[in-house]
Amino acid sequence: METFRRLTPKEANQFYTKEEDKLCLSLVGYTMEKDVDGWDKVTYYTNRRKTSQFKGEGRYYVYILENESIPGQYKIGYTGKTPEERAQQLSKSTGVPTPFKVVYAFKCHDGERAEYEVHKELAEYRVNSEREFFNCTLSEATQVIEKVIKRYNEQP
Repeated sequence: METFRRLTPKEANQFYTKEEDKLCLSLVGYTMEKDVDGWDKVTYYTNRRKTSQFKGEGRYYVYILENESIPGQYKIGYTGKTPEERAQQLSKSTGVPTPFKVVYAFKCHDGERAEYEVHKELAEYRVNSEREFFNCTLSEATQVIEKVIKRYNEQP
């Protein structure tokens, strides 16, 4: 974890400013320079780097699973295994009468962060704050995942 500190202009150029980063991630640092009137101008930077963390294929998946025993709800998570392996793992539980099925998966480099941001975007649909189930449509869930991933692929 990086500590919050003053960044050099070269270092700062690697990160999104707080204003540019619509994901509201934690702050990594700041720069300070004089404005035209001689006042100190402080710019804050989030920990999201401008080099995409989600471009290309990574080793993680963000997935959406459905279970016919839980209609209208989707489990959204990430895994370093394949989504099918994760679905099988969850299906072995004695508390689930029918198996989970993979309905969507996206391969990425930082599954934990992608999952966090997707969950944040879908917070109003979350069934239980301790679980990864969301009462939304499949279309809403996939659109949010694609929106989060797209943010990482865009340059401001």
